Amino acid sequence: MRRIQQKRYMSLTALDQTKTMMNANVIDAGDTTQEVA
Repeated sequence: MRRIQQKRYMSLTALDQTKTMMNANVIDAGDTTQEVA
């Protein structure tokens, strides 16, 4: 039971990290496009 819970927790944190990274990439892309325009 504990192992499964730990795996779920790790996968959730990984998802949050990827979401944060994707959001940061989108923000960076938006900033660069604004600068170019």
